[in-house]
Amino acid sequence: MGGIVKRLGGLPMRIGGVADHVHLLASIPATVAVSDFMRDLKSGSSKWARERVPRFEWQRGFAAFTVNQSIVDDVVRYIDAQEQHHAKHDFIAELKQMLELNNVEFDPRYLA
Repeated sequence: MGGIVKRLGGLPMRIGGVADHVHLLASIPATVAVSDFMRDLKSGSSKWARERVPRFEWQRGFAAFTVNQSIVDDVVRYIDAQEQHHAKHDFIAELKQMLELNNVEFDPRYLA
């Protein structure tokens, strides 16, 4: 995924996750729409993922948040601690809570 981010003109800062989702901290060019970036990232990484994880599929949607430079280190630590974190906190419930806390409208169909 890091190579794809670079090919798309971005800078990968941290990539990590657990069995059912991935977290990516990256800087992407202001000229690239987030939806285009995610489409190309998912498309470009699908073959690689399917070779390693039978029946791999990306979810239909994605969540993207901007991050202030002052909290990048906190986000890196959060990504690095995914296994421990999600042993205590369900991903979907946490994402829904983050969206609601930040008044982000969402379609529940994309949270499954």
